[in-house]
Amino acid sequence: MKLYIAGSSDELDRAAHWHAQAREIPGVEVMSTWPDNITEVGEANPTDATDDQREAWAECCLAEVQTSDVLWLLMPQEGPGRGAFFELGVAVDQGLEIVVSGLDQHASIFTALAGESYACDTEAMEWIKGRAY
Repeated sequence: MKLYIAGSSDELDRAAHWHAQAREIPGVEVMSTWPDNITEVGEANPTDATDDQREAWAECCLAEVQTSDVLWLLMPQEGPGRGAFFELGVAVDQGLEIVVSGLDQHASIFTALAGESYACDTEAMEWIKGRAY
């Protein structure tokens, strides 16, 4: 299963934790590389980045979503999560399976489009483990 994990760059530790956990699951290929890119660059959207850099980062994320089977949205608890919601829209358009986790799932009407929804990230991870193929 190809998995894209979307979340807020303001919650990088949370995203990095679940990326590391998902990489340990047999049959799961983690497609999302944005946490690694942010760690390398120093921030999600550096003010000194060129338009070409920003476009390349965006295209990379979109390609990763489009080649995934499942999108897991770590519902942002801090910060707006603009990119995560854009990625959610792409996943809906592509017909991906979608799972959402986090306490405030009703903060956006679009999370209602998820096939699976959990208040706890751990529960979503268990669902992913059960879907691994």
